[in-house]
Amino acid sequence: MFDLFSGRDEEDDGDRRGGVLVSGQPGAGGTNLVGGGTDNSDDAEGYYRLRVGELLAGRYQVLGTRGRGVFSTVLYCRDVKAVEASGAAASSSSSSASSSSAAAPVDDEATILEVAAAGGELATSAAPLAVGSSGALVKQHAALATGSQTHVAVKVIRANDLMRKACAKEVDILRALATADPGGRYHCVRLLHTFEHAGHVCLVFESLAMNLKEVQDKFGTGVGLSVRAVREFARQLLLALGLLHKLRIIHADIKPHNILAAESYRTIKLADFGSALREDDEADTEPTPYVVSRFYRAPEVVLGCRLSPALDIWSAACVLFELYTGAPLFPGRDNNDMLFRMQQVVGRFPNRLVRRHLQHAAATGAEPHFEGSGAGDGAGGGSVADVTLRFRRRTTDPVTGAPGSRLLDFTFVKAQDEVHRRLSAARDEGDDKRALKEMGELLLLMLHPDPLKRITVKDALKHAFVTRKG
Repeated sequence: MFDLFSGRDEEDDGDRRGGVLVSGQPGAGGTNLVGGGTDNSDDAEGYYRLRVGELLAGRYQVLGTRGRGVFSTVLYCRDVKAVEASGAAASSSSSSASSSSAAAPVDDEATILEVAAAGGELATSAAPLAVGSSGALVKQHAALATGSQTHVAVKVIRANDLMRKACAKEVDILRALATADPGGRYHCVRLLHTFEHAGHVCLVFESLAMNLKEVQDKFGTGVGLSVRAVREFARQLLLALGLLHKLRIIHADIKPHNILAAESYRTIKLADFGSALREDDEADTEPTPYVVSRFYRAPEVVLGCRLSPALDIWSAACVLFELYTGAPLFPGRDNNDMLFRMQQVVGRFPNRLVRRHLQHAAATGAEPHFEGSGAGDGAGGGSVADVTLRFRRRTTDPVTGAPGSRLLDFTFVKAQDEVHRRLSAARDEGDDKRALKEMGELLLLMLHPDPLKRITVKDALKHAFVTRKG
């Protein structure tokens, strides 16, 4: 168990670093530098071929890559204008300019107390300076002034109409978050600037060291963080969700890869809003069984219910469990296996959800994960009000490979016993038993199988595990 806040690692043998970006500098660990140039600006898949040393938008010098995903390449860059500005400020011994643009340290405990005193309402205000649609600073609209960081992360979107459209939605959400939180109190990554380069939309973000999956890999497979560290990260993640939910935004892809940590490991920020959607957008919140990365996908997503902010609460609980134990809570190989593993931990799903699933499956022609017996089959238009609903566990014959299924009932599972058992099995001798018990209680509330009964961010921020000092 590793305590990020004391620097003490009782189990670390000093050789568990792995190939990750440790220092935030390009070339460390597994970071790949962009190779030499080519006459073709794009590759066959629409990714831009960038060169080390190239200058983007007249200010961002490419130093290396942070990674490459489906939608974009993320670059590590030096902001030469910020470097010049900081040098000029230093030479003139003037601290006013730098102090006005640099972010003040965030006091999470004070913010949580303020939220509690306000009855769960987050204190937000519009940014005095913002980034408009062209990326230039304006007095209204969307984000915050640039110039406080000498190094930044630049997300270069693939040259693709679909990607460009998705990026426009992401930028809209990032601007809304930054406008509502100009002081950076609520732990969402900050959009600094937008521009176009050679037909690619580019988003400029504050630079952070690594994501939480890389943090875990740094200390070794299966090595969890201390309960104290998980509490601090829980506070920050819940504050981020509080801001999203106030603005009626659903992140829809919370996982360790999308939570970034500063080099000190003390601060995390929720990132990658490429899958985010607005709660009041009926088209975006239509049921779809593949929203959110699989291990962190809430049951109502798989069952075909309309998307809601409660799915982010479930995902956050999965992340916190994984941070403490070093292993995913629900490592399912597909959606059916996910539902099986979920019910092993949280018990049988409410009939209301299962009936909604059967209706959705019948309407879409999908194969249902549950089966009814009694008054009707629940899948072909008959009544499901009084039927017995059992889970259809998909199987494969070990000899012939033929697909099959078994009907299972999870009414015997006691969620409280299973969650606490798994946390206790991962407990380190130095971890406070009471704090661990409180963490288990909070996770149970966040993992309620019924999204309507799942704990809200407002109530989670008032939970004893979050408010406890030390």
